[in-house]
Amino acid sequence: MKKSLFSAVGKEAIERALQEGSPEEAAEYENQPLVAELRIGAYIKARGINQKQLAAMTGIREAAISQLCRGFVDRLNLDHIARIGTALKVDSIADLLQLVKYSESDAAMMKPRGYREEGD
Repeated sequence: MKKSLFSAVGKEAIERALQEGSPEEAAEYENQPLVAELRIGAYIKARGINQKQLAAMTGIREAAISQLCRGFVDRLNLDHIARIGTALKVDSIADLLQLVKYSESDAAMMKPRGYREEGD
């Protein structure tokens, strides 16, 4: 089993990733951007609570919780992440936030607002 790349930080993580794979995988990894994916929606669903309950537990506006659950944020408020983590009793921030290759992320599947296929 491969070790998590995120147990290492920065340059060390990249070097480890490059050493563990084939040269082709290393080249792909080097050129593949990472994106941050929020997993808050899945985590609260697994805990059996809803967004409104999480908002009440954390004191964060329901609209902000909704945006975080859908991943529609440009910037993260670390205080919000800390309050959510505390309320959900997470073991690690990795339960709420993961770095994934762009091609594997939900963002790669999404179309920008106003996007139209040719011929539409």
